[in-house]
Amino acid sequence: MTLPGVESALESRYVRNVVRDHGLPEGERQVWLGRTRVDCLIPEYGLIIELDGRAHHEHRRFRDMGRDNANLVDRGLVTLRYGWHDVASRPCSVARQLASLLRRRGWTGTLKPCTHCAH
Repeated sequence: MTLPGVESALESRYVRNVVRDHGLPEGERQVWLGRTRVDCLIPEYGLIIELDGRAHHEHRRFRDMGRDNANLVDRGLVTLRYGWHDVASRPCSVARQLASLLRRRGWTGTLKPCTHCAH
């Protein structure tokens, strides 16, 4: 299944297993904010989701931290960052965390349990 704006296996799993399986807002994928591009932006809730896959190198951590801080200070956008293990091994936990932050930012939707949530 091809998903618009999805560029990796991690992003595909995130959309399917975290967002769609739990009824969360999808947001906009691969969005340019100034000179940088973010994996997912949910503008109505001021939230950025960054997905750091296997190709994400350790030396990028401080660059990413600077970008995340600038997005918060300059734009009021909070960044949540997840890796392969988070999305592949504990998508329900990631979904609960996202839903919690989204609710604090005005989301009135309901977190939908998926077939794995009971386990």
